[in-house]
Amino acid sequence: QPAVATNDSGFASFFKLNDFSFDEKINFYNLDTGNVTQFVQQLNWQTPIKDLTTHLTLPVYTDGVTGAGMLDLGADWTFVHKPLSFMDKADLSVDVKLPTSSAGYGGNSVNVVLGLATEGTTFVDKLTWGAGMNWEFNTNGDYIPVFGGFTTEDIMNVNADLAYELVDKLDLAVNYNFWYLDSGDSLSTIGPALNWSICPNADLNFGVDVPFAQYTGSPLDLIVRFGGSVKF
Repeated sequence: QPAVATNDSGFASFFKLNDFSFDEKINFYNLDTGNVTQFVQQLNWQTPIKDLTTHLTLPVYTDGVTGAGMLDLGADWTFVHKPLSFMDKADLSVDVKLPTSSAGYGGNSVNVVLGLATEGTTFVDKLTWGAGMNWEFNTNGDYIPVFGGFTTEDIMNVNADLAYELVDKLDLAVNYNFWYLDSGDSLSTIGPALNWSICPNADLNFGVDVPFAQYTGSPLDLIVRFGGSVKF
């Protein structure tokens, strides 16, 4: 009896389980005005369109009062591969932040975020680099802990990192971030991080960000980060 042909088209093939991954991050912000803990849940999906992924992100904050931040729906497109010998790829991203109106941790309108990111290798064996920037068009406010909480200004973040593979699957990194409000307020952070690929489908990371070159009145003293991701 001949085998029955299977049809891989349709809903089942469009939403294959192995196209999904889940990230969980916990960030502790030490501020002059008090401590804020941020829990970030992100679901990622590799779409059937080549080099296009989407994500759904929900941050939850607590400083004695707990509430959800803005719900982020975004897409990332790798528009070029290996354009230079030291550059592996470059990505464009578009995110739409939707209001939750939860305990004052989000705005009351829709914010759009545009981003660009790239990464690659160096002439030093096992030393890699990454860089990116994004701009949030802030229409009616967003909660940004590094600036002490709620702001109605447009927000820019520029980031860069260097990572060295200490042993197989364990990297020591240095992360840099520059934050800017269109009012002119800005600050930078730098600090070490450890990234561990515990198995092909799971990663863990830990980092500390120390602020410097802060604007007058900046409340940020320290950021401690924990994170993990699981790919199905």
